[in-house]
Amino acid sequence: MSLNTKKLTKEQASEIFMKNYRLVQIVAFENAPAASLTEDIVHDTYVYFVEKAESWEYDPEKIAALLKTITKNMAARSWKKYQSNLPKNLAKIMDYLSQKQEDEPNLADLYSDSGRKTAFS
Repeated sequence: MSLNTKKLTKEQASEIFMKNYRLVQIVAFENAPAASLTEDIVHDTYVYFVEKAESWEYDPEKIAALLKTITKNMAARSWKKYQSNLPKNLAKIMDYLSQKQEDEPNLADLYSDSGRKTAFS
C-alpha cells in the first residue's frame, strides 16, 4: 500500500460519495439511456461504491476518476437493459448516437470542486 492510499469504511465511502454526488449525477446524466434513469444510475453507483469500500485501496487524489468509471459502467448496464426492450432498428440508432456523444465535450470534465467551468469561461 502506498502512502497515498487507504482502506475506507462504508461510512467514509458514503461521505466521500456524497461530497462527489454532483459529479456522479453529471456523469450519469450524460451516459444514461434516458434522463429518467439518471437517479437509478446514481443509486446503483452509490450502492456499488459503498459495498466495495472495505475491499479496495483508495487514493484520495483518484476518487473522482474512480467514481466516474463506476458511474459509466452502471450507465452501460442501464443501456443494455434499456436496449433489450427496444425494437432492433431503434437500438442500433441509439447505439450510434451514444458513440457520437463520445466525441462531444464531457461536462463532467469541465466540473470542478472550486466551481463550475464552462466552455465559455
